[in-house]
Amino acid sequence: MRILTWLCGLRAVALAFAASVAGTNTQGNVITIIDADDKKVLLNQPGMVTLVLVCSEDSQEACRKAGRTMDPVHGHANYRQRIIVDLRDSLGGFVEDFVKSRMREDMDEEAKHLKEVYAKNGSRRNPRSDLSATPDFEGELCAKLGFAETSENLRAILFGKDGKEIRRWEQVEDLNQLRQAVEQALGAAPPAAASAGK
Repeated sequence: MRILTWLCGLRAVALAFAASVAGTNTQGNVITIIDADDKKVLLNQPGMVTLVLVCSEDSQEACRKAGRTMDPVHGHANYRQRIIVDLRDSLGGFVEDFVKSRMREDMDEEAKHLKEVYAKNGSRRNPRSDLSATPDFEGELCAKLGFAETSENLRAILFGKDGKEIRRWEQVEDLNQLRQAVEQALGAAPPAAASAGK
């Protein structure tokens, strides 16, 4: 019994430490993730304004709507959007490969929509290469971002070009406000670079 109590106490300390570290991880330290494409991605890439949308199974539709609300800035040379799917309370961990496959299919479909959006916004880049979605089966990534608990809400973090957190939303309710925050972070730069680079 003493050993069990000690182990429970040790786990609580570890969780508390993870939560405390999470606050520092959003203040300039570059966070590297492996997304559903098995691609190494910088979550808060220096030089980019990055919107991280954190959803669960319950808020995936809200996440899609948020993504479409960002159409005016999609294709911007200095804007990236990352999606984290919190699957701690799901059975996804038992079928990880299937989940990743479905996410890749979803990104393929979204790229078809974004192709026209990018062209309208003056970008010649391939939108599929900009898309990134990551399943978080154990909640480790969410904890690093400061979301220690699961939630039915759509949550978000906006990172500036210096890689530091500008603002976070525990519950995204006003999508226009979210877009305006992104536009403000991007400043008066042109919507997209003419080159196919970046």
